[in-house]
Amino acid sequence: MAGLQVGRKIYTINEDLLFLRPFSEVETMISQAFCIRRSLRLLVATKAKE
Repeated sequence: MAGLQVGRKIYTINEDLLFLRPFSEVETMISQAFCIRRSLRLLVATKAKE
């Protein structure tokens, strides 16, 4: 994924909030996005995680 950096928080994937979901569900969402080859829209923190 171009443009992502280590330590950045991802808040949404394709306008679905992530912070209230279990990790396994988030992992499934990412896998599905790559399998169907559609665009992946992310909302990412502008500052690195401290």
